[in-house]
Amino acid sequence: MGGSGKSSFLFYTEKYLTENCNELEIGREVTETIVFRFDPWLFSGHQDIVSQFFIQLQAQCKRPQQKISKKTLKTLNKLFSYGSCLRAVPTPEGQIAGWGFTGLNTIIEYKLQKSVKSIFQLKEEIKTELQELDGKIVIIIDDIDRLTSKEIQELFRALKAVVDFQNIIYLLAYDKEIVIDALEYEFHPALHTNPPNNNHRAGIKYLEKIVQFEVPLPVIGEYHLKQYTEKTIFTDLFYDTNSDLFDQTRWTDIYHKGLKQFILTPRSVIRLHNSLELLYPPLKNEVNVIDFICLEIIRQNYPKLYNLIKENHRYFIEDNSLIGQLISLSIKPESINTFHKNWIDSIEDKDKLSVKYIMTDLFPSVKKVF
Repeated sequence: MGGSGKSSFLFYTEKYLTENCNELEIGREVTETIVFRFDPWLFSGHQDIVSQFFIQLQAQCKRPQQKISKKTLKTLNKLFSYGSCLRAVPTPEGQIAGWGFTGLNTIIEYKLQKSVKSIFQLKEEIKTELQELDGKIVIIIDDIDRLTSKEIQELFRALKAVVDFQNIIYLLAYDKEIVIDALEYEFHPALHTNPPNNNHRAGIKYLEKIVQFEVPLPVIGEYHLKQYTEKTIFTDLFYDTNSDLFDQTRWTDIYHKGLKQFILTPRSVIRLHNSLELLYPPLKNEVNVIDFICLEIIRQNYPKLYNLIKENHRYFIEDNSLIGQLISLSIKPESINTFHKNWIDSIEDKDKLSVKYIMTDLFPSVKKVF
């Protein structure tokens, strides 16, 4: 799930690897731990993801803080060249992954002997050199689930070609369901016209060939997430708000019965907080705080419904003025029912109960429709 803490987990993992490499228990003494990082989402939709993968690794080799021995650097250069050679050599291995390494000859030039080595010979040479390394190479790839399905397929095909090299560890962060769906489409072209089933067996099996060990991140408990939400959004911004504009009992009730459906991760809390920081100050002490938060949640998650409320307020608010009553009488009851049924039908099934509760709390007149 986006915002569940994957990037934070990677950050602290990388920090530990770089600062405490001598404490790692990996069976033998390690003289160096080299950490590379690749964020494919930065290049999504604009450039070839796989080419950028090797370009960014090669660029990181040249950073001053990246202290790499000559022996290791020589092996890395061969690894990049291996990817380049896959494109040109007509072998089953090249046919599987070579398409993903287009243009890699421009990354690092590796002069082969006049009698060109086969792709398998080069791979065995790299394997031997990697086995002799006194360190580990860790490649961290984040935000894979933000890529398009095609880009996810390309990235995992490329990884499949290089994932079995010893002393290279790939640390991948992704939403498993999104990645499996993308890989499922790779195996079953018919799914482009028919939605995938719930089994995802082909996608799971493909992923199992590449990923050897998974670390599912724990979900934040409901109690702790509510505490974090309140600590984050109820800052000095609301310090001197009139007490009659915030009801703690109502807040607790609507949070549990409606809002928590849309506040699922720390990222969603920060997103809400940022919006309130910008939008609330001009209306401070003029609007009910809970009403304002509820409407902002609706705006973020169902903008069409938010605009519908804004443009058709008479369907949601009872206007007791003379003009308001005359307008209300001119609207047929069946038209009102149809209007509300249409926006309710537009809400995702998983959110319907929560949205209904929020809407009936905000607009009591809507209760007549249900």
